[in-house]
Amino acid sequence: MRCLHTILARIQERVQIIAQQEQDVPSELLASIQTLQALLEGEVQAPLDRLMEQVHDTLTQHDITDPALLHALQQLPAVIEQGAGDALQEALHRVMQRLQILLSPPEASFRDPYHPAGLLLRLDLDWARDVLPQLEPASRQLSLDDVSRLIPLIEEAELQEVTEQEWQCLLRVHPILGETLQTPEALMARLLQKKAELLQFLQRALAQGEPIYCDL
Repeated sequence: MRCLHTILARIQERVQIIAQQEQDVPSELLASIQTLQALLEGEVQAPLDRLMEQVHDTLTQHDITDPALLHALQQLPAVIEQGAGDALQEALHRVMQRLQILLSPPEASFRDPYHPAGLLLRLDLDWARDVLPQLEPASRQLSLDDVSRLIPLIEEAELQEVTEQEWQCLLRVHPILGETLQTPEALMARLLQKKAELLQFLQRALAQGEPIYCDL
């Protein structure tokens, strides 16, 4: 966002120079500037306002109180105004995380980040390599046969230790991790817990005879 504002400012400076030289400013250029200005100041804010209104109405309708979600939403306008890419990503991540928790009960879904703090990567497995090729192309579902094959892979895989150097690198790239996990040991404990949760999730799918929809 900051880059676009900078570009717009430079264009406006150029228009002023042209005007001071008593040259005609092309109407197409003025129209482009006005369009970009509207995009930056209005078209970004309008969808955000609609999103916040929709979420608020849904929470009210279902009598749901989620202070963490409301706080995350309230931070978005200021972050967008600042135009900080990393901060905006983190802010949007918090909103998405809270929405996903509300929309999907823990026993009906499993989420794993695709970065070095993710469970499968720490097990020396890979969603793209070991799961994605097995999905039904049309339905994006993992069949019960493939669920059966995945379970022993996860059971037998050992978690790779998170070194202090890896931990510091993770915190630089994904600072949100530091909000809930303060040490590499805490991350390892959480990954052990997630391994058990994933196995329970897969075994529940088998017991209920339901293939798993995967959004990778």
